[in-house]
Amino acid sequence: MIDGSLEKKMRRADYTSLRFNIRFDEDFLLPAYALLRLRRELSCVLKCDFSSSRSSSEFRFLLQPNLPTDPVLLRRVQQPAPGFILRIDSLQPQKYVAGDRLTLHVCFFAQGMFLVEPFTRLLEALGPVGLCGKAGRFHLESIDEDSGHSIARELWNGGEFSIAPTISDLSQYFNALPGTSVKFEFMTPARLLKNSRPLFRSGFDEIFPFILRRVTGMLAIWAELEDVFDPGHLLECAATLVESENRLHWQDWRPLQKHEEAGGLSGSVILRGNKLAELWPLLVIGELFGIGKGAAFGAGRYRLI
Repeated sequence: MIDGSLEKKMRRADYTSLRFNIRFDEDFLLPAYALLRLRRELSCVLKCDFSSSRSSSEFRFLLQPNLPTDPVLLRRVQQPAPGFILRIDSLQPQKYVAGDRLTLHVCFFAQGMFLVEPFTRLLEALGPVGLCGKAGRFHLESIDEDSGHSIARELWNGGEFSIAPTISDLSQYFNALPGTSVKFEFMTPARLLKNSRPLFRSGFDEIFPFILRRVTGMLAIWAELEDVFDPGHLLECAATLVESENRLHWQDWRPLQKHEEAGGLSGSVILRGNKLAELWPLLVIGELFGIGKGAAFGAGRYRLI
């Protein structure tokens, strides 16, 4: 049974999901992992000091939030993650011709909702440079709500925002409870570092602490919700789960530069156990946030089936 007080606290953890519709100005082959490297492209734009009329610190905060002033929170989260999540469901190379459209699905969480406007301006500035490796020049055409429906409410088509987006909160994730079995499956590779080394092979017992750290960190930094979960109890519950059909594996990829290799943990594992219900709130919130290095830009996204 879900704790009613926990569900009530999650009403303070609000967010909005938007679709950024970009239109390519040239023919372009989008590499499979290009969007996972979007942070690098946006950082390059910042180095060019694209905005002389506004403080560049606002845009730098978008990609690298300030460290917490609370020493306890600083030890817990170290470098805070950005307050948004680029939601990528799969990684496939895609060929575009001039005039084709690509939609970026981005969730802005809690206080991170104030980042919508600077994210928009930074994405606009990236357009003339190119989406990936100075290729794939585009222009930002419109922004609408990511409601899951084919017809969405348009919020922006140039200039200032005319309509405020719809706000949701994490309490809606508490409506359904699992049975005693669930399939945990990565949609995008997760780069999980343990003792400064990537996890090349893993069981769920090693993955779960990353979910716990990611969710509690985002709640504490962006929604000012600390100590919502009992980490010790949840770790004990996770240890009781039985794994079957563990198909977790390391997936290599070659990004944009020659001789530069990286990768992440992929695959799936089936979990069974009576304690699954107690872990469920944390797990379903983790579906939204993703886990591991680069989670803000779509890495480490998983789903529960």
